[in-house]
Amino acid sequence: MNVKHVLLLVLATVSLGAMDEPTKTDKNAIVYVKTSDDKTIGVERWKIDEMKVLLVLLEHQKDLNSLDNPIQATMITSEELELMRNALGYISLGLFQSFYNTLFNEDVPQLAPGQTILSLDQGKMHTLVNTAGRIQAHGVSAFCLSYIVPSDVQGRFLVPYFIDPILRMLPVTHQVLAGHLGSVWTVAFSPDGSKMVSGCLGQRKNLILWDISNPEEITYQALEDHPDGVKTAVFSPDGNKIVSGCLGSRDNLIMWDISNPEEITYQVLEDHPDGVEEAVFSPDGSKIVSRGSMQNDLILWDISNPGAITQQVLAGHPNDVNTVAFSPDGNRIISGCWGQQNNLILWNVSNPEEITHQVLAGHPNDVLMAAFSPDGSKIVSGCSGPRDNLIVWDISNPAEITQHVLKGHPSGVETAAFSTDRKMIVSGSSGEENNLLLWNISNPEAITHKVLVGHPDYVWTVAFNSDGNMIVSGCLGKQDNLILWNVSNPEEITHKVLAGHPHDVMSVAFSPDGRKIASGGNGDEDKASLMLHQLVAVAEEKALQNCNSAQAQFLYQLCLASVRGFSIQLTSPYAMGMLDGLSPIIQKLLRERLGITLQSQCPKGHKGDCVIF
Repeated sequence: MNVKHVLLLVLATVSLGAMDEPTKTDKNAIVYVKTSDDKTIGVERWKIDEMKVLLVLLEHQKDLNSLDNPIQATMITSEELELMRNALGYISLGLFQSFYNTLFNEDVPQLAPGQTILSLDQGKMHTLVNTAGRIQAHGVSAFCLSYIVPSDVQGRFLVPYFIDPILRMLPVTHQVLAGHLGSVWTVAFSPDGSKMVSGCLGQRKNLILWDISNPEEITYQALEDHPDGVKTAVFSPDGNKIVSGCLGSRDNLIMWDISNPEEITYQVLEDHPDGVEEAVFSPDGSKIVSRGSMQNDLILWDISNPGAITQQVLAGHPNDVNTVAFSPDGNRIISGCWGQQNNLILWNVSNPEEITHQVLAGHPNDVLMAAFSPDGSKIVSGCSGPRDNLIVWDISNPAEITQHVLKGHPSGVETAAFSTDRKMIVSGSSGEENNLLLWNISNPEAITHKVLVGHPDYVWTVAFNSDGNMIVSGCLGKQDNLILWNVSNPEEITHKVLAGHPHDVMSVAFSPDGRKIASGGNGDEDKASLMLHQLVAVAEEKALQNCNSAQAQFLYQLCLASVRGFSIQLTSPYAMGMLDGLSPIIQKLLRERLGITLQSQCPKGHKGDCVIF
């Protein structure tokens, strides 16, 4: 049997113990795992991240893992876990060939004539491959199989197993967008994703239009006509207009025509007696609904003729309106207000001459949010207090509206959103416990939920991406205040904390293609109050998927070394050759996201923490 040569030639000499992982000097957080044979083993956190089944168990512990409270991993033995630990360690240092040779030499004596390592039903290589599959360590599975599966079939079967963990390990990058002088309360992308609009508190630079079509050269225009802090700003469905609202009684609702960026014009919509908290366009762009900060201040605007804009007050709420939204077909509006009476109203605005409404009775306290499902058949609404604070309404039959109270949040629900397939809802609430929940509502008779553990404080804002497989959430506080969740498999939800915001995160939004996240929070001109986060771009993902098996294996090793915190340097002819064979898109990705260098010596400050390939 031909043994595959290691992809990376390591120039440093490393002394190897019989089956011990090579040492490194930086300290890894240790996660304690109790195996099926009743042994407790300490495993570095970055290795747990590569074993999805163990990662899910760890996240269920809510940061309470310890020697006295280990993960209960009944699906793996101590020998299997040690094999996994060692394999990941060697892969991350480009030394898997030595590890493989050790396993191969131990397994060879067991081979019968005509057998290969792949056909053995015992032995350490077989154990490692089986274990990796069982605990869904897909990168390790593919890495091991690349040594024993014929090269002509590797591309079809192994590359996808490498790409998934690579995408997960690649860091999310961010840019601070400097321009605002105060805390950013609202942020939105244009429908084509080429622009952003953001609003902040304060009297100067409180509304900014950003051109993000070229990530290397982001520019902006300050739209300076609001006299006070901007609380809301959104694009029209065609991207040619923006509506924005601010605090105060003067010029508090403005519609901007941005169809010609060189000559932006605007109209002040006058009728709100005090500050405008929220404004949204109808799906066809012909109307705007806006809510103010005073009693019963809810107005529907007809903007189909910009020269003759008309408005109607929607009277029905007894108190200040907190939330408003259009249905996807534009025929209905949902709004919620403070108080215990008439605090949630569904409006039928299909006939402007005869607007009607229904009070949806169910919430015992102030309604804080309400949103339609993508098909308009349901509404989710949240209120303050511990009781009946999250309700899903089925409005498919207006004559027989039904409701399901979702029980799980111990305190008031501030934010919620539907997934694009309407099967899930994510909801955020105040408090430190159960403050972010993911609901499966695909079967109304058996609604279930999962607690998403990560935020230490009040969850203020949430959003799904356009595919419905990612969630971004923001909370109050200085720690873990912005988190990206992968919910593509609800049984194995994973997350990344997105660093950068020094204080509360108040608003989040995904770009239409789901590759960028905008987040706004508390701060000033000297702090990161507005950030643009870049996930893996479409072109980057396609380039990764077009790699051959050897290239995918090469990238997987680099990513593992990176998540360990190593400085990575490529110096050997083979490693340089592998780099040259990668597309320019991936080469740029490695430089910018993993920070690889081509130096012959480790940089200062990284002695002992540098891995040379």
